[in-house]
Amino acid sequence: GLPLVLLEAMSRGIPVISFDVGSIDEVITESENLIPPYDLGLMKSKIVSYFEKTIINRQNSSIRAREKIETTFSKQIVV
Repeated sequence: GLPLVLLEAMSRGIPVISFDVGSIDEVITESENLIPPYDLGLMKSKIVSYFEKTIINRQNSSIRAREKIETTFSKQIVV
């Protein structure tokens, strides 16, 4: 199913990095944030990479996460 925790996090502007399982690719469409299942090395690398970004780049990631929810999963669009 669709993990609501991803929608909740992104609606608060929290960027999400996840393994590409189930319906997650319906929520996370930025391929750099989708990790092949069980690739723990790549997951670690992506998390470290995120925190090495500049503050501006992290803020942009937060804005994109929130915009994704607002434009794809908002109540006005889904209903």
